[in-house]
Amino acid sequence: MGGRKPEPNLLADVNARIRDVADRSVARSDVWEFMCECGCEQRVMLTLEAYEQMMLDGTSVLVPGHEVTPAARAKALCEDARALTAQATQQVARAKTNKRA
Repeated sequence: MGGRKPEPNLLADVNARIRDVADRSVARSDVWEFMCECGCEQRVMLTLEAYEQMMLDGTSVLVPGHEVTPAARAKALCEDARALTAQATQQVARAKTNKRA
């Protein structure tokens, strides 16, 4: 990957998709390759159980010694909030349209 670093929430989404693929995979590997969520290009090898525990704990998938800065985390949360607001607005509009029909 060249240029800009991917945003932490994008990498968390990628990791969630990796988890979904791993769960449906017929190749039952013990360890899967996840993306470091700090934005670097390094990978983190985790079992699905370790990944799920990190999600329960609310921690990011990170190479040891890496971190997601508070500013990056705040930006990701703001983007998530905007996306949820847009989804809610769309759902309200859809409900109003269905109510008229």
